[in-house]
Amino acid sequence: MRKSKGQNSIRILFGLLILTSVTARAAVTSADEEKLYGNITQGHYGISASLNLNSTSTEGTSAFTTFRFSARTQYFLADRFGLGPVLRLTTQSNFTDFSVGPSALYYFWTRERLGAYFSQDVTLRTVTNSGKTSSTCELDSQFGLNYFLYPSVAVGPAVDFFHRFGTATTFNRVNQFALLGQLSIYF
Repeated sequence: MRKSKGQNSIRILFGLLILTSVTARAAVTSADEEKLYGNITQGHYGISASLNLNSTSTEGTSAFTTFRFSARTQYFLADRFGLGPVLRLTTQSNFTDFSVGPSALYYFWTRERLGAYFSQDVTLRTVTNSGKTSSTCELDSQFGLNYFLYPSVAVGPAVDFFHRFGTATTFNRVNQFALLGQLSIYF
């Protein structure tokens, strides 16, 4: 059987199309697999913590000091994706606010030394006020942009959204936005 020039041309064109797509796929894959600058790859740990101490004095009432501590840790199960616990503690006179729960963090965009991330915490919040204790759940979502000064140290802004679920007896529902500066250490 003789093959026509048209069939040969189609086969050549089909072969070139396959070769071009394989070459393009290899180029895209090598660009996507570019080494991440920060230590946000599988097997690394990350921690971010904040500490706040303030004293308030209001005319006609007694002064009080508020201490706040927050820590979030991650273990990166895969490149860019970490899981770990989060802990928050606030104390003031006869008041203690303690939250603990799981946290997930995902860097959805990275370029050179920049990385944008999303994190989600789900915590159980226990408040003790003048000897009475109550509990509720809290969701904390955070979008942030980090600049990696070194592979293990990153700084940048973040937008934080808290939703506290209310209860019939103690808590009101609360939605709160906050803009904060972030320091993260990855090792």
